Amino acid sequence: MKPAFVLGIDGLPFTLTHRLMDDGVMPNFAALLERSGQLSQLEVTVPDFSCVSWTSFYTGVNPGKHGIYGFVDFEPDTGENYMPNGLHCQVPPLWHEVGAAGGRSVILNLPNTYPAQPLRGKMVAGFIAPEFDKACYPATFAQTLRSLGYKMDLDGVGGLGSPEHVRESISAVFKARKDAFRHVIKNEYWDLAVCVLTETDRLQHFYLHALSDSNHAMHAWTLNFYKELDTFIGEVVELLDGKADLYMVSDHGFDVVKQEILLEPLLSELDLASKQGYQHWGDPALAKETKVFTLDPGRFYINRKNSRFAHGFVEEAEVPEIIDKITQALLALCDDKTGEPIVSTVRTKQEGFHGDTLAYAPDIVAATHPGYYFKGFRHPAESKVRESIWEANHVWNDAIVYTPFKVTQNDQAKIWDVMPTVLHNMGIALPDYIDGKVLS
Repeated sequence: MKPAFVLGIDGLPFTLTHRLMDDGVMPNFAALLERSGQLSQLEVTVPDFSCVSWTSFYTGVNPGKHGIYGFVDFEPDTGENYMPNGLHCQVPPLWHEVGAAGGRSVILNLPNTYPAQPLRGKMVAGFIAPEFDKACYPATFAQTLRSLGYKMDLDGVGGLGSPEHVRESISAVFKARKDAFRHVIKNEYWDLAVCVLTETDRLQHFYLHALSDSNHAMHAWTLNFYKELDTFIGEVVELLDGKADLYMVSDHGFDVVKQEILLEPLLSELDLASKQGYQHWGDPALAKETKVFTLDPGRFYINRKNSRFAHGFVEEAEVPEIIDKITQALLALCDDKTGEPIVSTVRTKQEGFHGDTLAYAPDIVAATHPGYYFKGFRHPAESKVRESIWEANHVWNDAIVYTPFKVTQNDQAKIWDVMPTVLHNMGIALPDYIDGKVLS
């Protein structure tokens, strides 16, 4: 079994990585590419939330099979909203195939793996992981990580409380994360290691624009962060010393947000949602006059009669017309300043997903062009478009995958291709149900 080390870099864009290499900010990454391997642009899931994309990474399947569609979803039986975690994933993680082949895995900070489940190896789950002890397997691993000063995330809601908070807190968490990864490489026994840095995501939400603006007060600070990231990539290469294949992957790209599109006002204009209040599913009076519920980012659920929604009233005969009405309205959205279209794709669940959880998928899933983002849960009376509170947000078609070999597959690489490729090159047989294709 040939060992493999996967360095996850949350949210790192392909286009940004190339720009930083060209500008001399990431010389170690550039030198690695000159010696061997290939950096490819990666498409991820739609929705492009980390919990959805990383779950497709570690299962090798599309969301229609693993059943994770966002950080918030509707209970299949009751229609109540809840926050999915690793226990809700309907497909086993592919490191179990490593264990079945006699190998050991160490998984650090991989999102949507909480609470940590038994495996042949060790784990500390990633975001969202509210209790440290439940995030670790076995229990003794928590003691090891505490001795290293390990930190789960920046404090606050996902570490994204404010730009000031990110700036003040990120260095300590980044250092602790790197210390843990060094420990894994040097002191733990593994055949597969997956270690994910999430600090890139936290920084880019607030400071991505600063990288391109030499006059910005945080320009030098952000550049220094990526220099530190590049130094660590070089260190990982040295520590592995050819004893394991190195892969790198991100779960989505990023772009500076021009505008956020508020979906509930749009639905109200189409007479598909109440014109008052929000979180309609939690209020029976509002739910009874709401034909379509929405969840971030760009998910639409029709309030069907005899469905999981307790107050569903939409007849099946109405569904095609509702889908068409939403589709046309989304595709007609344009930037008021430039006239550019805002929405890139609108798909029904049958077009966007396939698998055993399709019944609980959103009826419609839409994606925006870079620079725009969908938001729900807000009801300003004056407009369905607003300026974003974040400087940047996710992009589904600009992630990265670095492989230690040249990619020969002609098809566009997908997030669910990465782990099957890793396992295949380790010499491990792949299960029949996966969607992922081997990239080599």
